[in-house]
Parts: sequence; structure tokens; C-alpha cells
Amino acid sequence: MRIVILSAALLAGCASLSTETKIEEGVWQTLNVVDAVETYRGPVQQPSCFHEQGTYGILPTHPTAAQLSGWTVGFGAVHFGVTALLEEHHANPWVTRLWEMVTITNTGIIVSNNARTLAHPVCTK
Repeated sequence: MRIVILSAALLAGCASLSTETKIEEGVWQTLNVVDAVETYRGPVQQPSCFHEQGTYGILPTHPTAAQLSGWTVGFGAVHFGVTALLEEHHANPWVTRLWEMVTITNTGIIVSNNARTLAHPVCTK
């Protein structure tokens, strides 16, 4: 639940973004929270059935809820920071659209893969 509250607070900072970018950033931040919830339901709550394959090897195979929360909020803040920098520095709009499209697609694939994995647990007990 902390993840949702912290991510919602982060989205409150989107006020300076254009409408299109707010929507895209909201979609990505939502996917980021869904990924965290799925990770919590798998490797955190059921370590004998799932393991975290991780992004960039930062999270351990069986992260704690605190590690997962920290990663989710930190990654969300970095994503928002890059998006805000693109807008504040008046990057060509196609660069911002490409950034959002690529990250939304990538995170959507991760969420989809997580859902398939959670549907078919392989427990070692």
C-alpha cells in the first residue's frame, strides 16, 4: 500500500507536464505499481514458488517489501525526472513521445510476463 501512496504523491508532481505527457507518465507510473504488486504477490509473499529475475540485478532473488518499495518509488522518480527534463528543456516532442512509448511498452511486457508467471507457480516445497 505504501507503494501506491508514494507513487500517487510522485504523480502529483506531474502538474508541470503537458496534458499528453501527464497521461503517458500516468500510464507508465501505473504499470510500475502493477509490476511492484505482482512482484510482492510472487517473490516477496511466496519465495518457495517464485524468484525475482530483476531489473538490472538490483533487487535480490527474494526481495523484502522494503527493498521492493524503495526500488519502485526510486525507479518511478527517475522515470518522472527524465520525462520532466525532456519537457523542461523543450526537447523535440517526438523524443518525449518515443521515451514514453518505449518505456510503457517495455513495462507492459514485464507486467504481462509477471501475470503469466503468477498464474503458473512452480513451488519447491
